[in-house]
Amino acid sequence: MSLIKNTDKYSIGKKWKSFTYALSGLRAFAREEHNLWLYVGGVLGSLVLGFIFNISHHEWLVQSVVTTLICSAELMNTAIENVVDLVSSDFHPLAKNAKDVASAAVLITALGGLVIFLLIYGPRFLAFVL
Repeated sequence: MSLIKNTDKYSIGKKWKSFTYALSGLRAFAREEHNLWLYVGGVLGSLVLGFIFNISHHEWLVQSVVTTLICSAELMNTAIENVVDLVSSDFHPLAKNAKDVASAAVLITALGGLVIFLLIYGPRFLAFVL
């Protein structure tokens, strides 16, 4: 792989091909990852709650960014796990560490999302219950 910058002219065809690779990655993720349905449920649930509680523009923005970060972290985790599995068929402590750290990144992102969820919806739930 060359470290020299690609000087090819802009090509819509090349950009389209890159886009189709990304869609292929999403299809692979949907096919291989059981957690996808948890994310889809979480996104749909947060959309419904956002409309029910009429959250502000800024809260929609924060909710959208957090949702994107959580899904992106899970995609990166999946990519790292696939690469580690490809290069290390036997158990190796570094391979385990790489997979564990990638999973920890997803956990931290999801916990941050939970905090944001509680900050946005916690007071609304309390007001609704009380």
